[in-house]
Amino acid sequence: MKKTLVVAVVAATLAACQSGTEPVPPPEPTVLYENFEGGQFPPPGWETTAQGKVSLVRIYRNEEGGNHFATLAVEGGPGSAEGYLTTPTLRRKGGVGFDVSFRYRRGMSGENEYACAKIYDPHVEESHSIELRYADGWVDKYLRFGALTAEALLYFYVEVIEEGEIALDVDDVKVEVAFMER
Repeated sequence: MKKTLVVAVVAATLAACQSGTEPVPPPEPTVLYENFEGGQFPPPGWETTAQGKVSLVRIYRNEEGGNHFATLAVEGGPGSAEGYLTTPTLRRKGGVGFDVSFRYRRGMSGENEYACAKIYDPHVEESHSIELRYADGWVDKYLRFGALTAEALLYFYVEVIEEGEIALDVDDVKVEVAFMER
């Protein structure tokens, strides 16, 4: 009886291979891609948060030459103000973490402004961030995060500590599961 079962399984496997059935491809590594071209802002699942006393914080969809992108702007009076643009929860199956790429440009007036991109694992309170320095033209950025758990958040952040102004434009946000070390 055992020999018959083994022979039947092997025969079925060979028949599937010979019938032209292609192997199942690995899962798509892209977890999130957003270029802000859709009609809704913030996009579904994204969140915007503005905090400030006297300063004005605006987070909106912007357009230039037919291309849409997200803008985080703080127009400062005295006092601290912050703006956040946060992705939906990033979930990965397998892999060692997340690879994040995006484009940005940043304008400012004053010396008390700060902008960053941060990927954060809320389950273990681990994060990795990069400062987004002044850039008159678009800059391509890459961020790797070796997540310990299968969930994380990505957010873009601007802050004015005293008086001043800052604008951070963000576009083409892509998050992929990292499968091996680079």
